[in-house]
Amino acid sequence: MIASEDKEALERQHRTLVLVWVGFLATLAVYLALPWLGSYSEAIPLPLGGPSFDISRTSLWAIVVVIVGILWWWNQRFLAKEALLKNYAPKRGTPIFSYAVKKIVAFALAEAVAIYGLILALSGRHLWDQLVLSVIAALFLLYLYPSRTFFDELLKEMEARTGS
Repeated sequence: MIASEDKEALERQHRTLVLVWVGFLATLAVYLALPWLGSYSEAIPLPLGGPSFDISRTSLWAIVVVIVGILWWWNQRFLAKEALLKNYAPKRGTPIFSYAVKKIVAFALAEAVAIYGLILALSGRHLWDQLVLSVIAALFLLYLYPSRTFFDELLKEMEARTGS
């Protein structure tokens, strides 16, 4: 049986994760709005061009591909239920505490994709790139939503392993 204070702590972890997730999702809207604000349009010089910008743009897209791969791997390696329960022992604490930290890292990786889109939009007026990268980030954030069902299933499995 998991102690009641541990269950309360787990509830707080879940609420915190949901709030952090909402914050990350809300910043996507801010990133999408920034290039359209008049003050930013006038403050930033004309779109950058030339071969050096094309190399930078290609490099950012390559980094995005790497981040998407890392994010996929991170999810399978650290956030899957089997991975969390792999080394679970009741006396060592619950895996949900480390899960929260790992989940926030995944949120940040998804957010980085949107930030690269914002960089492309502000530096070269590549609004289409920004839109595509923001959609990729939003899809990952939606996929990474910290669902209540997942927490409940994890708690059930932890209780089953403690023998109660």
